[in-house]
Amino acid sequence: MSAKQPTLYNWLTLVFLSIVWGSSFILMKKGLVSFSPVQVATLRISIAFLVFLPYIMKVYKNIPKEKLKTIFFIGLLGSFVPAFLFAKAQTEIDSAPAGILNSLTPLFTYLWGIFLFSQPKSPKRLLGIGIGFLGAIILIIKPEQGFSLNIFALLILLATILYGLSGNLAKYYLQQVDPKQITAISFLYVGIAALTILGFTDFISVMQTDSQAWLSLLYVAILSLVGTAFALMLFWKLIQDTDAIFGSMTTYFIPVVAILWGLLDGEQLSWQQYLGFGLIVVSVFLVKSQPKTSEK
Repeated sequence: MSAKQPTLYNWLTLVFLSIVWGSSFILMKKGLVSFSPVQVATLRISIAFLVFLPYIMKVYKNIPKEKLKTIFFIGLLGSFVPAFLFAKAQTEIDSAPAGILNSLTPLFTYLWGIFLFSQPKSPKRLLGIGIGFLGAIILIIKPEQGFSLNIFALLILLATILYGLSGNLAKYYLQQVDPKQITAISFLYVGIAALTILGFTDFISVMQTDSQAWLSLLYVAILSLVGTAFALMLFWKLIQDTDAIFGSMTTYFIPVVAILWGLLDGEQLSWQQYLGFGLIVVSVFLVKSQPKTSEK
């Protein structure tokens, strides 16, 4: 399936999504002030689900039945599981490093495209993957502890793997489905599960006893409505108009936004994290480059 040349609108959408998603990490951090990782994740999904519910009831019957399974997996892999992984990871990782690690998404998008969808291989892109993994290794090891692995960084790594798969699924199997319907229906499945899980936590008690709870809820609501629901609609439309690799290029700018928010919040990055970020930026540049005919 050939990709279309990105338009100015596509580029503006890319930049807007980068700003929105780059702000997601600081919003998660603020939500975790009062809520547990499970509560942040389930609230993020549940709020989006409840907002979409009237629209879901209206359009559900219009979705071809053969597309419902794919939409379910997109909701599971692209929203539900990553929400838990990121929330848990950010109990031990600042928002800026989390944003940097998120930059690995295009690498896994490309790898999934090769393994599952026969996307053309390119030596330049493969070199980019190698450089990206080097940057990832730098970010997930802890030199001060005998070069042990940072388990929480690995959670974010897993989330980027799932993001890459869901982006490809949307591109190759849902090309003709309205992006708003993709987003809404995907939250039908995961939203019911999220609300159920939230009901078994002490969410009500936290809201009644924690003085910061309402502010934390506001941050999570912004994350859910703008950073999850609205942004995903734009994202699915973007990759329909271009391709999964172009859509995943939001990760060029996401870490920059995340780093700026982190610095404003008093976070500090080590030279190791800047080096890892630099290598990942180089890798994304190589991976997103269009292969020459001779390279296919």
